[in-house]
Amino acid sequence: MLFALAQICGQALERGRHYDAGQRARSELEQTADRLARLLAVTAALGQAAAIADVAQATVDQTSAALNASSGTFLFFNENESAFEVIHTTSPVLLKSRLEDWNSYPADPRYPVSEVVRTQQPLWFFSNVECAARYPLILDALHPDAGALALLPM
Repeated sequence: MLFALAQICGQALERGRHYDAGQRARSELEQTADRLARLLAVTAALGQAAAIADVAQATVDQTSAALNASSGTFLFFNENESAFEVIHTTSPVLLKSRLEDWNSYPADPRYPVSEVVRTQQPLWFFSNVECAARYPLILDALHPDAGALALLPM
């Protein structure tokens, strides 16, 4: 009788392990499907892009959606003028009060985007306070309620 009870418990544990493995596999499959859908959306959007402004909009829209970001900005580095130009933005700060101030600005090493271009490495900040502590010149371009910031090279 004890032996039979032990067998039943062992079988229940085994079913539990199989169930957990199946749940993990399903979750991984759903994540992979989501990534593929996003890649397809980016590919379709970029395939229709005819100008740099179209590429910028598609990049900002698709990247913002993938990262669940509230806003995004696409900058172009003009090597001839050694300056950054805003090609497309959904940033409420840049759109409202500061776009004319930040539409074009010098490639100054005191700006985080200059470091991203120089190193070709992304920069990640948990808050605008963290970003402003490292790059004080950028403070007036940051939304006071901004969350995390990501600067990604292309």
